[in-house]
Amino acid sequence: MSETTNGAGEFFDGLEPAAIETLRSMGRRRRFSAGAMLFLEGEPGGTVIVLLEGKVKAFATTLEGRELILSLRGPGELIGEIAALGPEDSIRTASVEALEPVVAQVLTVRDFERFLEEHPKAALVLLRSVLARLEQAVQMRVEYGSHDVVGRVARRLCELADLHGEQADDGVRIAVGLSQDELASWAVASRESVAKVLGRFRRQEMIRTDRKSIVVLDGPRLRKVAGL
Repeated sequence: MSETTNGAGEFFDGLEPAAIETLRSMGRRRRFSAGAMLFLEGEPGGTVIVLLEGKVKAFATTLEGRELILSLRGPGELIGEIAALGPEDSIRTASVEALEPVVAQVLTVRDFERFLEEHPKAALVLLRSVLARLEQAVQMRVEYGSHDVVGRVARRLCELADLHGEQADDGVRIAVGLSQDELASWAVASRESVAKVLGRFRRQEMIRTDRKSIVVLDGPRLRKVAGL
């Protein structure tokens, strides 16, 4: 388990300070309460959102009406940039919901295009970010065919700890407020199966669960189960 931090997200990580300040000053500042929808699948992609505070989940709806979590995003990351920069008639391919109170900067497509024109290096950072997400999507497709529920849940916990964890006295605390239903959606498993896997990990002292968080007690063992 890598050491976790609470720094900027993948997009801000690649930008120079002046570019970050410019991005923070463009568009309009908005606040979203936990559970609020930042945008919906099927809507026109007319804006780009820069997350400044709080975490969100991106999800799509299957033909059967089931929610399928695609990713979690946090401060310093972009959402909606792919649909916004596509053809004029592009629509959102996923919905985004706030997992906790969120502060965000909302930019029009023209605002974001102007930002990229004024900061050419940001376009390369954006490209790398998009490619990383595409690679992640491919990896997840492979994962579903090669790992059972235990392995998939272990991988989701490792990912949460690596990207959104906080150092605690006895391990890494995952402070993202995902319910078991949401974790099951992300692992493409039933809630009952995920509950059994979490119970197994608790008995093996790999994790400890509280009402609103999970603490990874033994990262190396969990990564081994995840096949990482």
